[in-house]
Amino acid sequence: MLLTRFANENITKIRLLVERDNVVYRLVTLFFRPSDASIYLSPFSLEGNYFIGSHNFEGNELHTTINTSKDDFTAESSPHLSLHQSGRVHVRAGGKEAGPLYIDPLPELIGQHIASIVPDSYKALQVYHDLEKKDKSASIILTPHSNTVNSHLLICINGKNQEYAISENHLLSLGIIRKTLENPLFLGFFDMPRKSFGETNLGVTVIAGWKPSVPNEFLSIRGL
Repeated sequence: MLLTRFANENITKIRLLVERDNVVYRLVTLFFRPSDASIYLSPFSLEGNYFIGSHNFEGNELHTTINTSKDDFTAESSPHLSLHQSGRVHVRAGGKEAGPLYIDPLPELIGQHIASIVPDSYKALQVYHDLEKKDKSASIILTPHSNTVNSHLLICINGKNQEYAISENHLLSLGIIRKTLENPLFLGFFDMPRKSFGETNLGVTVIAGWKPSVPNEFLSIRGL
């Protein structure tokens, strides 16, 4: 079922959870600033370890494995992959920075795929038990269409309307409302099967920063 939600200036944090076989798992947290439409992605980490790096496409395909031993740096506190309204993309943690890379300003995008959330295996994630204890309005539960063990969520952005470059397996359309925007900034989340990025089934990887017209370099945070 397609979900549609809107986030005004009072909403600065949304937990994205995923349900498989009637069990809810932690996946990623989205953070927002009340002053503009910048987006911050923070992946779930089972052990509290994060590997942050810069990578390249192979042709039009992403690497099937992100080798954490070659990443730029590590972090033990939860870092964010930042997509600023201006189009600047970077990761900062512990006084270090990966990037910046630059894409078109977010309000100028017209539905392109600009980020992905990749769990190695949903069943390797931590079960989420706090729906009754915490504010439910800050949580969104997604139910992937894919029946495969491994799939990933593609994030598309449109600064005008809810039309996206992808149409199948549409799970969520999230509209960001800010005074700096003429229209809501719409984020579309789509479920697609694929191989995991990791060699073990322990983590979640978020990636962003490539130019949709000429995919090349991108940034990643891998939480383990």
